[in-house]
Amino acid sequence: MYHCHIRFYLVGRTNPIFEKLKDMEPFAHFTHEFVESDMPGSAPAPKFSVVFANLQDDTAARTLETLISQKNTDTDLIVLTHKETLPALSQYLPSVTDIWTLPMSEAECAFRLQKWQQNYKARMDA
Repeated sequence: MYHCHIRFYLVGRTNPIFEKLKDMEPFAHFTHEFVESDMPGSAPAPKFSVVFANLQDDTAARTLETLISQKNTDTDLIVLTHKETLPALSQYLPSVTDIWTLPMSEAECAFRLQKWQQNYKARMDA
């Protein structure tokens, strides 16, 4: 039996998805810890298991570049953004684990959170 402590780094303006993450029930043998920041770089990204970055303004590309340069190769990076922002971020997408397009319905948010949690658990089980 193992124990897994997931450290979440929530970057950018507060988003309802951040609240859903914090309310998400950890799987058995998992615990969650959350650090929030509206500016990347205020906490070193390498020590986090997953980064959720809310990138919706004209600094999105620069913020994403900073997060990519700071994170470990095994750290998930999930970007929350509007479709209109995607072209500015396209060159960084190979380093991104997933993109969640906003706005997002509550049902889609719940589905995506559950899928991410299941995939993360499967990686830890392996």
